[in-house]
Amino acid sequence: MNDKIKIILADDDSILRKITAKNLRGCGFEVIEAVNGVEAVELSTQEKPEIAILDIMMPKLSGIDACRLIKEHPKTKHTYILFLTAKDNIRDIISGLSDEKADDYITKPFNMHELIARVEAGARIKKLQNKLEEQNIKLKASLDAQARFLGLAAHDLRSPLAIINTYMSLIGKDIIPIDEIKDTCIRRAEGMMQLIDDVLDITKINCGTVEYNPQKSNIVKTISDTVSLYEPVAENKKINLYLNTKEMTIYCNCDKKRISEIFENLISNAIKYSPENTNVTINIKKEYQYVIIEVIDQGEGILSENISKIFEPFATIESSTQKQVPHTNLGLAIVKKLIELHKGTIEVYSDGIEKGTNFTVKIPINN
Repeated sequence: MNDKIKIILADDDSILRKITAKNLRGCGFEVIEAVNGVEAVELSTQEKPEIAILDIMMPKLSGIDACRLIKEHPKTKHTYILFLTAKDNIRDIISGLSDEKADDYITKPFNMHELIARVEAGARIKKLQNKLEEQNIKLKASLDAQARFLGLAAHDLRSPLAIINTYMSLIGKDIIPIDEIKDTCIRRAEGMMQLIDDVLDITKINCGTVEYNPQKSNIVKTISDTVSLYEPVAENKKINLYLNTKEMTIYCNCDKKRISEIFENLISNAIKYSPENTNVTINIKKEYQYVIIEVIDQGEGILSENISKIFEPFATIESSTQKQVPHTNLGLAIVKKLIELHKGTIEVYSDGIEKGTNFTVKIPINN
């Protein structure tokens, strides 16, 4: 169907113009009629058609001049131009095709089937051009995002590297104990390695090369094992870690490794941003053809204006100290993309600073 292809048809011969317009509309094109070249240019600027059919010999402004003006305007420079011309107008045809960048022509009197065939060929070209332009826009946005992404990653690597460099320069100067220098450098190096691993993971996911091997498995068991893994961490911080579920078995078509990665991130974050003597609760339930998992903490919470960007890499999130602080946020960005691989969704709720956070994951049992 050609219902999304808009055509400006400019011809001062009203009878031929109306017959041609009727036939083109019958083929599914949207046709806007112009009685001369001036009107054709004005309508083209307003309507931004994919195709303009211009009679070369028109009053006020010829088809050749109208073509030039349409091609010069930034809004219509990619319009597909087809000339209608007399057989003896060879010089005008050559000028229009070479100098004014027209795309095709047909001589009068023309066969209506041939005209429609040429217009449909132009429509196919325009659809391909539009698709290519959309892909170029997406590619440019992707490249811009990657450049920003890599710049921010490099910035986040610079700070720990500077600290490591400073601490290493103090060795042998009896300013800081060697064990403290060692521990600090190790912690910073581990943080850098984690950032690099996260960057590699999210790059693989964006490129579609991440390993994803879904199999039928008990998702409750996978999450339960992850909770058990973090019990010592929670206990060390004096946080109560609870797992609540009425069903000990929910079989789901999922990648166990990726499910573990998702909930390792969510649970570790919940513990990290929770104060002592609070609760972190993981609720699991089956609802219709979905398994729903909640990770609820009583920690810092999130301001409502930051909810929409919580899964954006390198988002600046306002902390409980009311200051803008940078977070790489790659962990949550990876979590969201891994859940999407499972055809699932993740939502986050919070009543604000120091009101806790609820991450709700919904995964189809058969995806």
